[in-house]
Amino acid sequence: MDLVKETIGAFPTYLILYLSFAAAILLFARAARGKVRLVRRGQPEDRTDHTGRRVTGLFGYVLFQRRLPKYKIAGLMHMLIFWGFLVFALGYAFIVFTGGELQERFAGIGGGAIADVYSTFQELFGVLVVLSVVVAAFRRHVLKVRRLEINRDADLVLLLIFLIMTSHFLTQGLALNLGAGYGWTPVSRALAGLLAGFSDARGLHVGVWWIHLFLIFGFLAYLPASKHLHIFFGPFNVYFRSLRPAGEVPLIDIETAERFGAERIEDFTWKSLFDLLSCAECGRCQDHCPAYDTDKPLSPKRLLIDLKHQLFESAEGDDAGEHAPLAGGAIEEDVIWSCTTCRACQEQCPILIEHVEKIIELRRYLSLMEGRFPNEAKLAFKNLETNYNPWTIGWAERAGWAEGLDLETLGEGGETDVLLWVGCAGAFDDRNKKVVRALVGLARGAGVEMAHLGTDERCCGDPARRLGNEYLYQMLAQENVETLRGRTFNRIVTTCPHCLNTLAAEYPQLGGGFEVVHATSFLDELLREGRIRPTERVQAIVGFHDSCYLGRYNGLYEPPRRVLRSIPGITLREPKRNRRSSFCCGAGGGRMWLEESIGTRINHRRIQQVAETGPEIVASGCPYCLTMFEDGIKETERSDQLRALDVIELLAQSVKPS
Repeated sequence: MDLVKETIGAFPTYLILYLSFAAAILLFARAARGKVRLVRRGQPEDRTDHTGRRVTGLFGYVLFQRRLPKYKIAGLMHMLIFWGFLVFALGYAFIVFTGGELQERFAGIGGGAIADVYSTFQELFGVLVVLSVVVAAFRRHVLKVRRLEINRDADLVLLLIFLIMTSHFLTQGLALNLGAGYGWTPVSRALAGLLAGFSDARGLHVGVWWIHLFLIFGFLAYLPASKHLHIFFGPFNVYFRSLRPAGEVPLIDIETAERFGAERIEDFTWKSLFDLLSCAECGRCQDHCPAYDTDKPLSPKRLLIDLKHQLFESAEGDDAGEHAPLAGGAIEEDVIWSCTTCRACQEQCPILIEHVEKIIELRRYLSLMEGRFPNEAKLAFKNLETNYNPWTIGWAERAGWAEGLDLETLGEGGETDVLLWVGCAGAFDDRNKKVVRALVGLARGAGVEMAHLGTDERCCGDPARRLGNEYLYQMLAQENVETLRGRTFNRIVTTCPHCLNTLAAEYPQLGGGFEVVHATSFLDELLREGRIRPTERVQAIVGFHDSCYLGRYNGLYEPPRRVLRSIPGITLREPKRNRRSSFCCGAGGGRMWLEESIGTRINHRRIQQVAETGPEIVASGCPYCLTMFEDGIKETERSDQLRALDVIELLAQSVKPS
């Protein structure tokens, strides 16, 4: 028998069901529409390209919750609640739209077998959802996990889910006492035994069934007003995710733009505002932020929450609040300048929120509209304008690093196989000059035709762009693009991940489409071709550090490791925070040129993490990281137990000079 139809009864009762459902949908739609209207206040941005990739992403990031398994208990808990929601939603939708139980329809198709399977799944996921809710409450209120804030909204949502599940079990238990039910349902059957003594089982079933349904409708109506709006907005946020290269910052048309960066909340794109409403406030971004971890005022989660509050306040029509600048107002300037743009926040976010872009837009406003930035940034900008590098060193000395190498300088119209992009660190920093020279020696021994630009090379512009000075970045980048167009080469090789990212991911915005590879990828290729043969033993325990712009930005995790493993005598010992979860050295986002006076120094924290596994050498593939590690080792008094080397230097030690 179809117990739901008997429960609903005559036409007027059907009417209550459909009117209640319609009211819940209308309340949901009204609140959601208000949120969408807020999003539409943002600046235009096209996120409709590559439909196939966007749809495919929904399966990976939404249906299969791709980023959650690494969070172990917390991730599994969220996955079970989500999948339980899908299982139950199927049955609820069937009740609302047909007035009958899904199991009854299944029973008519497969002789009860399909109905048994569905009921068993419903029971199983119901139990798992209840357990997950209990664990969530325990973590929030007993363990007091730092990233989880205690608030009524979260508690109410957990309570509603718990009540929906328990009322489902009660309904099923009472149904079993009335002769209905399918599948293996141990919890419902146990409740059936406890409720068997009630004289009016049918009346009790009707009451509990309606309570269960109204809880569902109430949850649906409340959802848009809660922080759990991400249940609805999250999948759309994944669909509209950025498909640009990870390191590509949106370009500003310097010639036509009247304002730069985000002064007000409406200056962000609509997708940035959509991010704010999609945030689940789970705090995973905060947990992995090196600035937050070292007691800086920046919390990626709090940044999103504060911006969301500004979005809501701006909709209230308060002119004073509407036109107050975000930077220095709702968002403290120290928050904005604390970011290293390491992208750890975005790597951890389950629904692919884009935090870094918001920081850069706020910096653009401060730099280009207000001229407000740290004093050290002012000096770096001046050096970039006058000497084309952030150091206080004249541009004419840029080729000095190559003295005695007899390396060709590629002039206008020249040709070569590999063009070496030296970068500012390789050209002007004495420590990093050794790394570039070692690379040249290895390439020469492998028979590679290589040349460099000499004094025609300029800073790639990464520090200027990440610090918000888009005008200066484009000036440097356009000069470099013109210089590169005037030469013929097959590819560019660089030791600096920041140069790699800028040349490969961002120069195409200005018409500079070149093949650019990092030195570790280049050497890995030569090793596999047998053109480089490391034979000398380098007896050492090495901890490899994944540089942010090499790993999270450009996905290069294996090439440097393969290079290290090719060296006889090296034992590779990974720090706990590695690969996509690696911890920043503290120099990215232009922070290389700024003082770090708040909290613990980030490079000190990273050195501490690396030292925990007991290596003798910390190896990296980035000049910024090498500098930060050498400083950190000295400042934390670890020079007698740890030293910093580039992967290239270690390989060079193992290769006999030709």
